[in-house]
Amino acid sequence: EAENKKLQQDLHNTSQQAIKASDAHEMVAAEMRADVLQLRTQLEDARSKIAEFGRTLATATAQAEQATNRSRELQTTIEAHDREAEAKRLRLEAEIATCRSDEARLQERLEASKREITSLYEQLKAAEEMGRRYLAQKVPMVV
Repeated sequence: EAENKKLQQDLHNTSQQAIKASDAHEMVAAEMRADVLQLRTQLEDARSKIAEFGRTLATATAQAEQATNRSRELQTTIEAHDREAEAKRLRLEAEIATCRSDEARLQERLEASKREITSLYEQLKAAEEMGRRYLAQKVPMVV
């Protein structure tokens, strides 16, 4: 009977230890479930942040592409304006050269006209002088 009592005591002790181990196991399992739940929450938060970052990145990429396209358009416009300005500059330079040539030609004509007028004026003066002499010879002086 002493041995039976000892076996019962051992069984009781073992049972108590098993209960304690089971309780400890359940506590560890509960902690693990809480950790898993927390990790799932963190994973969902991370997924949400990654999705938001993806949307932000897509928006930024689209805006960058738009800015690049606009920059290209502006560069093309600037180049076209530069070409137009260069063409205008060349036309104006040609027009200036034509005006200078016309001015030189007109200046030559002006000088020739001045010489001709001077010559005609001298001829007129000479003719007036000849007319006076002629009249002086033909008309007696009245005193």
